[in-house]
Amino acid sequence: MILTERNYRYLHEVIYITCFVQLTSIISRKYWWIYAVIPAFAVYKGGVLMGFSLKVVS
Repeated sequence: MILTERNYRYLHEVIYITCFVQLTSIISRKYWWIYAVIPAFAVYKGGVLMGFSLKVVS
C-alpha cells in the first residue's frame, strides 16, 4: 500500500476518533455510538453526492 498525504490524514483521523471514543467511554458507554454514526454519515453523504435524497416528502 502506498501511503500518500491523503492516506496519512485519514489514518490520523481514525486515531483521533478512536482516542476520543476511548477516553469519553470512561464517562458513559453511549460514546461507543460514535463508531456507528461515522459510517451512517458516510452513507448519507454518498447518497447525496450520487443524487439520492434521504428527505421525507410530505
